[in-house]
Amino acid sequence: MGADVEKLAPESIVELADLPVEARNQHLLSLARAGHFDFVDMGTHRGGGIRWGQHLGGKQGLGIELHPRRAERALRAGYPVYTGDIAAFPTEGLRFRFAVCRHVLEHMPNEYVVGFVLWKLAQACTEFIYIEQPIFDYAAELEAQGLTLAHLTMSAHTCRLSIEELLAVVEGVGIENYAQGRMRRIRDSSHAWVHAADAPLDRSHWQEGVDPPRPEVTFDPPIHRDLVIVAALGPVDLDRILSVLKGFDLERLVGLSEEGPFVRAAAP
Repeated sequence: MGADVEKLAPESIVELADLPVEARNQHLLSLARAGHFDFVDMGTHRGGGIRWGQHLGGKQGLGIELHPRRAERALRAGYPVYTGDIAAFPTEGLRFRFAVCRHVLEHMPNEYVVGFVLWKLAQACTEFIYIEQPIFDYAAELEAQGLTLAHLTMSAHTCRLSIEELLAVVEGVGIENYAQGRMRRIRDSSHAWVHAADAPLDRSHWQEGVDPPRPEVTFDPPIHRDLVIVAALGPVDLDRILSVLKGFDLERLVGLSEEGPFVRAAAP
């Protein structure tokens, strides 16, 4: 897989949107078994995770989307997307270079489902799993300052694992080597992702005249919006991955050695 992945014609993907869900799912699975996808994206929605996988070095990704209408829209936009629950996605007989779990694990019902999803992906992928989710660790600290973050107001975030809790899940499914860091710095409370502690549910970017006013606070050191974990399953070119993560601060790296799995031009 990789350079030898045969690019699918966009019109062949768009045509799948007119098929019944089961028929198009089976067609996409047959393409996956034939090696047409070198990565899989969990929770595709509008195709953002597939585009992100291409930034990470993927050639052609298969998306998984729970909601049929979203999957259909993605297909009509030219993204190959399987319709179904990521926890129930049939990975047997499939092989990918890597997987993208970008802003999807926080929507799982609990940490056990998160672990099951990561375990399945670890069996199906040969190189790495890219994990990105909001950081929930700041909740108490920000509340004491009269603040919160948009993702802390979102009712759809049903699995709010801390950084250490998520790393424990990663290690618990047998992944011993990983890079972990934080991304998208927030320097003060004027940032659009910062809200007053009494913000209503399900807010996104702060809007003047709509959302409650926020205390003026400078974060020193800066806080971050997102957690990133690159879980290594085989040899991984870490510099290639880090090169696309803008505003990324690496916190820990487990597994860097001459033998791998992480390969870098120079150690941090």
